[in-house]
Amino acid sequence: MSPSSFETWYDLNALAVKDVPQRGSKGFVCIIRQRSTKHVLYIGGTADLRRTLFASYIGGVGGTAAERVHELLFTEGAIDDTEVSWEEFADHDAEERRLRQAHLEREGELPPWNKPL
Repeated sequence: MSPSSFETWYDLNALAVKDVPQRGSKGFVCIIRQRSTKHVLYIGGTADLRRTLFASYIGGVGGTAAERVHELLFTEGAIDDTEVSWEEFADHDAEERRLRQAHLEREGELPPWNKPL
């Protein structure tokens, strides 16, 4: 699966709780990209997509990655030009690693928001 397999994209600044699936038995990999260019900014995995998107990335609550994504979203209006998509996977950690590795091989680097500031 590649980022092109992620078919449904949501504007991050208009995302509603009803748009995001509840936590289930599987986890999720989400991709955040720049809407205007389709450039992948971030690839991440989570067991609880709602918490990750709303509390961590939009709310800024959580660890280093959550703080980094939150800061980048709200710097220079980036949230107005970002969209998010996700897919459900039984082993979301393995799929996240696979997608990051594929991006690294294709682009020569990780997505910019996956890198420490």
